[in-house]
Amino acid sequence: MEKINDDTLFELSLSSLNFSKQNLNKKKCLNIKCFIFILIGVIICLFTATIILLILYLKISKNQKNSLESFEKKVNELENLTKNLQNTISSLNKENLECNTNLNDYKTKYQNSEKKVNELENLTKNLQNTISSLNKENLECNTNLNDYKTKYQNLETQYTKLNTNYNNLKTKNDICENNYNTCQSNYNNCNNNLTVCNENFEKNCKVYYNDITLEMKNKFVEFIQNCYNRYSNPQDRAQCFCNDISNIYNKNKWSCIIGADFGSYIWHITNLYYKYNYNNMDWIVYIGTS
Repeated sequence: MEKINDDTLFELSLSSLNFSKQNLNKKKCLNIKCFIFILIGVIICLFTATIILLILYLKISKNQKNSLESFEKKVNELENLTKNLQNTISSLNKENLECNTNLNDYKTKYQNSEKKVNELENLTKNLQNTISSLNKENLECNTNLNDYKTKYQNLETQYTKLNTNYNNLKTKNDICENNYNTCQSNYNNCNNNLTVCNENFEKNCKVYYNDITLEMKNKFVEFIQNCYNRYSNPQDRAQCFCNDISNIYNKNKWSCIIGADFGSYIWHITNLYYKYNYNNMDWIVYIGTS
């Protein structure tokens, strides 16, 4: 590096000062111009603001006039409303008085109705209790009713069966009555025939010894006629008679002897010996002693 002289340094410092002065002058000129432009802009803004304020004032004045007119109208309407309100308030005061009187009446009525409501509540409680008890009884009654229904149905079926049986028995009874009537007539005829036979039998029969009851005698006569007419052999007749009489009196103990012109000597039980003659044939019937 070369060494710099003092002269050259001085020249350089002078040149730098001149350059700085020039720059300062240029900056001053620029600042003045900017200030002027700012003043012009501010004046223009103030002018436009005044114009806008004048326009707004004019509009506000017009609106105020219109608002005053409308305000007066509203004031008149309000006066009319106040008059109407005063009238309504007076009528409402009258109605309020009436309402107070009615309120007192309704208070007393309410108190009375409240008492009645309490009474009704008590009654409803009692009714609910009775209804619950009745429901229980109704359930029991329904169960009993179902039981009785089944019993009734069973009885009805039994009644129908008994009715059918009754009708059947009635028809049978009618048949039996008819049979009874026929039997009665036959019995009467038999009695008549029996009397005739007894008469004939008594003509043809001779009683030698009678130690039996009357009922047994009638049976003996009947059995003698049957056996005599059924058999011709005396032994068969005796056997037939013993069989018939043993079925009624003292089974397997009777003895019978049939023949013509014979003698006899017999030990017998009392009231059980009978000797007679029928169509020239002697008959001895008895129960011997052991």
